[in-house]
Amino acid sequence: MSKLDELIFDRTIEDIEQLTSKAFISNDDLNRIENAIKYVAYMLNDKGYRCVVDNKLNWKMMDKRSELEMERIRTNLEVIRTTFFAPNDTPNIPAAITYTSIYQANAIEQIIHDIGRLIESAYPAHQRLGFRLGTKAFGGREI
Repeated sequence: MSKLDELIFDRTIEDIEQLTSKAFISNDDLNRIENAIKYVAYMLNDKGYRCVVDNKLNWKMMDKRSELEMERIRTNLEVIRTTFFAPNDTPNIPAAITYTSIYQANAIEQIIHDIGRLIESAYPAHQRLGFRLGTKAFGGREI
């Protein structure tokens, strides 16, 4: 299972009305987002694109979401979005990450998901090129 499969971008008004876990942003959500950004950056670097992000991968329940931390995440989104292509229907990066709406939360994770999936589909697997370096005698003839 890919880190991209863990992303949540289907939050609805019903989630807020029913107070589901999707209605709130917790340290688990921030860790999931940060890990997914790191994963996308790793894939980009692995494919030859220069992508440097700054991640905090150990959000704890008591950690406060400061404006500085949210700006760091927003900058990371900008980095992965400008390093590679994004589909036309990928949401824009918010001017500031405030997590004041489900739409912004959905957009943040949708951006990471879309770019990550695009990279995975553009580079489905490492191709191996096989060839013979020399010949070997076999039954009185060269092959």
